[in-house]
Amino acid sequence: MSYLDAGRFFSENSTQKLGQDMNNSKNNPIPVWRQKAACRGVDPGIFYPVSDEDAEDAKLICAQCDVSELCLQWALDHREHEGVWGGTTERERRRIIRRRRRSA
Repeated sequence: MSYLDAGRFFSENSTQKLGQDMNNSKNNPIPVWRQKAACRGVDPGIFYPVSDEDAEDAKLICAQCDVSELCLQWALDHREHEGVWGGTTERERRRIIRRRRRSA
């Protein structure tokens, strides 16, 4: 699955949780925050590196993004297992989830 295709997994409940509006496309609802993302129009392959060490290019784009926190929250809420989301790799997101569980 590519980063750009991920919008089809975005449910209305998650959208409300993030406080975002969606466009009216029934087949591929895209949250408004994604339309403001720095990665929009960038080759999605950059966000699916072979290893965490190869994720630097994606992370540089995320570092300049105004909506990276919303992107990261979406990935955490949906347990996104692949790619760089909100400037984090899968391994880094697993660590965030573990920390949240410990502190809960």
